[in-house]
Formats: sequence, C-alpha cells, structure tokens
Amino acid sequence: MTGPCFEVVVYEVAETAAADVERQLARERIMAFPRFISWTPLSGIEDARTRVDLVVWSCLEVAVAAGKKVGTAAEFAAFRNTINHVAAMGHYTSTAAPLQL
Repeated sequence: MTGPCFEVVVYEVAETAAADVERQLARERIMAFPRFISWTPLSGIEDARTRVDLVVWSCLEVAVAAGKKVGTAAEFAAFRNTINHVAAMGHYTSTAAPLQL
C-alpha cells in the first residue's frame, strides 16, 4: 500500500476525565514516532464514554509497528488502563483527498 494509512480505533472508557488526560499524554508521545502524520481524537455525543481515534501514518507497516508499541510499552500503560472495551480497530486507505471544512 502506498500513501497514508488511516487507523480507526473505536473504544469505550470507564471514567472520561482520566481517559481524556491519558489520551492527550499518549497523543504527545505518538507525535514523536517516525512517520506519524496526525491523530484526531473524537468523543461520543450520545455516550461520552465512547471514543474514536483517527490516526494517520505514512504507511500500513508503520501503523502496525506503532500499534504494537502502544499495546505493550510501559509508557502507554496508563492510557491502555482507561479503556474498558475496544469495539473496532482497522486500517484504511482513501482514493480521494479529504474534504476541507
């Protein structure tokens, strides 16, 4: 796959305030990863415990490697501990340029 890889993770947290703090700390750490492009954090409107993270990487291989690190590294343990349940996770590509708001 060439071009950016869009990683979408849908999950639920137990305590929203603590989860938001740990998510922001995780974002700051991820931003230093090689070939990271962006991370858009979304929070549910109907259910504030629902989270969706849209993380963009330069390619699938980089996304998978980063996911392994986030899933096992000690510096992400507090972030992982805020997550009750992962509903979905996947990697996607786009054939069109993003819409501008």
